[in-house]
Amino acid sequence: MNTGDETAVDNTPVHESADNMRTEQLRRQPVLARRVLASGRAVTRCTRWLRVPLELAREAEQRTPTGYVDRAVRCRLSDHEGDDHYGLLTELDTYGTALWLRWHGTETALLALPDCPVTGPGPDGEGCCLFADHPEAHTWQHAPEVTSYAS
Repeated sequence: MNTGDETAVDNTPVHESADNMRTEQLRRQPVLARRVLASGRAVTRCTRWLRVPLELAREAEQRTPTGYVDRAVRCRLSDHEGDDHYGLLTELDTYGTALWLRWHGTETALLALPDCPVTGPGPDGEGCCLFADHPEAHTWQHAPEVTSYAS
């Protein structure tokens, strides 16, 4: 458990060391593999997760064709400063519509939202996996996830 007082071998706090490692990993990736905005900032996904409240999970399960939703969701937006987060629960029967969990602090709500129609540049542009009129960057602008397999 990280109590905030842990340090790496070089006496830097563990969280700073991890941030530096992620920055170094992104820097070492081939230029074409990184997603960078015109500002030069790499676009990464928000890291906020939320356990789906039981009453909303039950309601969502009744609305989904599969009858199942995950019990925890991660915000699908790019890394952002705001307190509004959106986690994808499931696709709905209506084509191009999905059920999202929106949370702001302790307030939560289920929203049926149409899919974002925007595609990436080029003839084979990747589609955005968010909802229409979403804030922040499109999903095809996100930097590839960096996963560490070291323990």
